[in-house]
Amino acid sequence: MENSSELKLTQKWIKYIADGSVGHEIEASSTKGIRVVKAHKGFILCDLTIHNGLLDQNGNWYVGEIATLVDTIGAWALHFTMSLLISLYHITPHQKFRKRLK
Repeated sequence: MENSSELKLTQKWIKYIADGSVGHEIEASSTKGIRVVKAHKGFILCDLTIHNGLLDQNGNWYVGEIATLVDTIGAWALHFTMSLLISLYHITPHQKFRKRLK
């Protein structure tokens, strides 16, 4: 972001979508708990823990939820004129992830 007011606006926008204040319920569900880790001009890094409502019966992230999240973040990028680069490193089944945390 060029200045801190743009960063604050971006963080507010993300918070409002994630808590359901603006947008649609599906966007709020897909982005629930998302937080901005780092943002500057042309770059935004968010952290998101996937909650159980986004998982199928096998503990995998629903593909539709991934698409919704990509669409939502893409809209943020366009709204704030940032370039769009989304990286998904690895999909870990939820049960395996929980076992590793214990």
